[in-house]
Amino acid sequence: MPAAGHGQLAPDAAGLLTLLAYGVNLRSRTGADPATLEATVTGALALYAK
Repeated sequence: MPAAGHGQLAPDAAGLLTLLAYGVNLRSRTGADPATLEATVTGALALYAK
């Protein structure tokens, strides 16, 4: 059963997580500050917090 079926992940969050991982990967390779990357991830995930 998918994570959404267990109440662990919002049904529309998979696309966001994919794009977020891709963006963080690209930005980290170009030397982005780790604190900035963490703030970006935290902010995006806050949209799906229960």
